[in-house]
Amino acid sequence: MSDATSYPSIPFDILKWSDHPESNPLVEYVGMLICEGDEKRYQKLRPTIKNVILNLYACWLRSPDMYVAYSRDKNHYSKGKRYNKLFIKYEKLVSVVDRLAELDFIEHVAGFYDRGAGAGKRSRMRASSSLLPLFKGIEAIELSPPEDAEVIILKKGGQQVDYKDTDATREMRERLGIINKTLKASKIELDVSREELEALQAESVARQLEGGDEDSRAFDLHSKTLVRIFNDKFTRGGRHYRGWWQVIPKQLRAKVLIDGEGVVELDYKSIHPNLLYIKETGAPCPGDPYVLPGSEGDKLMRDVCKFALLVLINAKTLSEAKASIKREIRNKVAPEFHERLRAIDMDSVIARLLERHEVISRHFGAGAGLRLQKMDADIADEIMSRLAAQGVTCLPVFDSFLVKRSEVEKLRYAMDEVVNAKYACHIPVETKNSLTTD
Repeated sequence: MSDATSYPSIPFDILKWSDHPESNPLVEYVGMLICEGDEKRYQKLRPTIKNVILNLYACWLRSPDMYVAYSRDKNHYSKGKRYNKLFIKYEKLVSVVDRLAELDFIEHVAGFYDRGAGAGKRSRMRASSSLLPLFKGIEAIELSPPEDAEVIILKKGGQQVDYKDTDATREMRERLGIINKTLKASKIELDVSREELEALQAESVARQLEGGDEDSRAFDLHSKTLVRIFNDKFTRGGRHYRGWWQVIPKQLRAKVLIDGEGVVELDYKSIHPNLLYIKETGAPCPGDPYVLPGSEGDKLMRDVCKFALLVLINAKTLSEAKASIKREIRNKVAPEFHERLRAIDMDSVIARLLERHEVISRHFGAGAGLRLQKMDADIADEIMSRLAAQGVTCLPVFDSFLVKRSEVEKLRYAMDEVVNAKYACHIPVETKNSLTTD
């Protein structure tokens, strides 16, 4: 077994599953080999065997160069039931993986931990040439979490934690269940060639190798049901995640197809500044919040002000915000502006933003971002719920939404009505990049 340092991977998903019966013969064939013909042992291990095989299958679909990273630390596996509906246990998982290695069904790379550096890499695996031919029988199956998988997730310190259900969490779970049912019933595709798709997957691998982030979520066309993830408490965060259309380059969203039809993307303009203005004044910001007086039509200055204002809103302190703006601004504007960027006095820009937005300035450097995410996530949840009740599939990208071209006016109406019902005002809606009808 080799060192795991240079092997790009995706994280093992304990909820990787499929209800399609086409996967069962493969699971039974491999499972009985693992269990050496012991039917009783096979039945006990069957959910784990199926989960591991489908992880390997999904990884292979993304890229033949990728591995599945999994932990051999017993403490990594939760004993709770909320986030582990398949009851994947450490002992069962490790025994299945070890037997797959013995049977030459996987290529395995041992993990390591460097105590001196205080860092390491998880073990990883991918399907071997012996297992790949067996995947041919399951090429058309759809992968999705189990029906009862938890979709309302609370994280603290980056880790999922249990919580006591309330009427609010039960209602959110029920609403999201209806939304996910609509998503699962729809065919959601990307209208690109096989070569373009492979290039996207290769880019995902390259980014992972460059960044060394083994928990990075790669592009996966099977991932089309949503969860809501909250941070520390249920008043922070709560946005919808895990739809594959959320992680593709934004210019490719126009190539998404829903049931074979092209899409249009609608977006709330400047939603976080506008929500702060609504909170303070009862109405959205007059004019474009990212434009300073006298710089109308100047794209560079708008890009600079947009980045700076959003940092001011999200940062925990003003000093942190100012330092971040000065440090990161070059990475947030187009390269053709870099020469001119050097001549901009960022202290002056920040001071002018604070003056222009004095009415909401008490929220700057106060960590308002996660509270605002809760507000925009609740808006998104209501929009998708209303559309799902009409049989309309709506794909969220946080504060923007994709629907079929033929249903764009239903989306526009819902976006306007939801904000008006919640705040008795209107946030402007704009059409983002979309393809024209053929």
